[in-house]
Amino acid sequence: MLYYGLKNRIRLLIFMFRNLQKEKFECPVCGYSGPFRDIVTSEGPRKHAKCPNCTASERHRIQFVVVHEVLRDRKTAHLKMLHFAPNHSFASFSHSGLANMKLRT
Repeated sequence: MLYYGLKNRIRLLIFMFRNLQKEKFECPVCGYSGPFRDIVTSEGPRKHAKCPNCTASERHRIQFVVVHEVLRDRKTAHLKMLHFAPNHSFASFSHSGLANMKLRT
């Protein structure tokens, strides 16, 4: 699933073409499969840190996987989740099986 329209699709294709030799990964948040972006922070470089499609970082991807694993066999229609300092990755829950869960920020 691609986000953000035509402009970002073109950027994604250019990124993929320029990084054909890089190791490929799959993003659990958006389903993208291919190379991930390296980023440089004040703590140093982080390889394969950001999904070029949905911009989910390692933290967002692991949160997504853990929440799905914990709630895998539960009915989410009656559940509520309180999330402090929400990020964009939880917006992807509406595209998953957790669409009925109420998310409060």
